Amino acid sequence: MTSTLRALHATVGLVFLICGLFISINADCNVCNARTGTACISKTEYKPCFNNVPFGNEVFNCSEGQYCSITGACEEVEALAECKECGMCDATKTFACISTTEFALCLGNSRPSEVRAQCSENAKCNINNPYICGEDPPTCSIRDDPPTTTAAPETTTTTTTTPSPLEDPSGFCSNIQEEGRYPVGTDPATTCHQYINCIKVGDDWYGPLYNCPGQTYYDSAKRTCVTALPPLCNTRVKHLAFRHILLE
Repeated sequence: MTSTLRALHATVGLVFLICGLFISINADCNVCNARTGTACISKTEYKPCFNNVPFGNEVFNCSEGQYCSITGACEEVEALAECKECGMCDATKTFACISTTEFALCLGNSRPSEVRAQCSENAKCNINNPYICGEDPPTCSIRDDPPTTTAAPETTTTTTTTPSPLEDPSGFCSNIQEEGRYPVGTDPATTCHQYINCIKVGDDWYGPLYNCPGQTYYDSAKRTCVTALPPLCNTRVKHLAFRHILLE
């Protein structure tokens, strides 16, 4: 009887261990499975691959109640599903991909902020890319993209009477009404060396604009000045904005 109970406990423990591993799975999206030659393009859809790239316009759907999984087949276990990291902050809490070409800064937190940016032309956002945007397959599914291809660029060029941090730092803070440190641009030569600190004193908002000392850069994830060039400051990132207000 004792040996039977031990075996039962061991089995239950193994089940919980496996379940724990399933919960922590972070699977790739838009990447071709070497065994099946297919790539999940959403949690429930997949495409065939050609030369290790998702190919063609035809999209295949998993059966109802099934998910496109890390096994290369459709499975009923949702924990095995791919394309789940869209909207999640990366391990360094620097950014979160929110579409195939757009990302949000995490500002050192576990949830993405309202500071958004776009990848430059032909670059995609990948949660495992230390430079955020590049040639790697996008972390997000095409289903996470805006309904039309023109919607995202329009939001970054919309005119507004709200002042940018560089024009009127205190006015910017008064408008957004959220305390904290914010980056003000993506230019390695100028704005990457600066940040704005929104502070509320009584009923008034203040936004002093600071320059990092020497040749250091402001790192939005660490919320301090660092010697290494932050991922945000590269040519594959553009249109840094807060609630559609361009920051530079």
